[in-house]
Amino acid sequence: MIDQFEELFTLADAPQRLQFDALLAGALADADCPLFVISTVRADFLDRIELLPRLAALYNQRCKRYLLPIITPEGLREAIELPARRAGLDASEITAAMLAEARDEPGALPLVENALLQLWQQRQGKQLSGAEFHARGGLAGMLSASADALLDRIERDLKPAGRAGALELLLRLTHINADGRHSRQRVNWAEAVQVAGLGDAVRGEQVLLRLSGQRPDDAPRSLSGLGIVGCETAST
Repeated sequence: MIDQFEELFTLADAPQRLQFDALLAGALADADCPLFVISTVRADFLDRIELLPRLAALYNQRCKRYLLPIITPEGLREAIELPARRAGLDASEITAAMLAEARDEPGALPLVENALLQLWQQRQGKQLSGAEFHARGGLAGMLSASADALLDRIERDLKPAGRAGALELLLRLTHINADGRHSRQRVNWAEAVQVAGLGDAVRGEQVLLRLSGQRPDDAPRSLSGLGIVGCETAST
């Protein structure tokens, strides 16, 4: 299983890509090698397959492609209402408003998830409040407020420069492409600690733990188990 295959184009240089292309294509072409590959790739990177000449030939001859469509409005409605119903909650005041805001947003599901969590935390009885949803600025406003609150806690607990370190790390975890096809950037543990702590390793580990939602006494030795987008233990 090769997840996030697009990182081969965003994080690896040309010699690394060609080496990977040759090794994987060779293994797939070997009749004595029982290898079956499943990969996932963002749709906006499918045109980059031409950068892998040997795999591109196999891609056109033997590959079965399955397009995962963006969640439909009806699917998003079910994602809002069914879990609420199972929990005995009334989502009638928020469903239409959430669907309206998410209509043109491809990444709507995480935004809806974040908003539902906040509304559940602030619920009054069994009702998820529409007034609360609008007062907090809707999907985008609630996400922004959550991010600001987390950064404020980091700054309060880890001053000075806790917020600055967290923002520096989040920027380091983002690979900016000139064509707008941005992706995550892998950062190993040691580099992440140094970046987040602005050179102070102790503070850097504490920033990482807070960004990942872990307790300060749960310090891991790698980022592989953290929920920080873009952090992994190995570099491409």
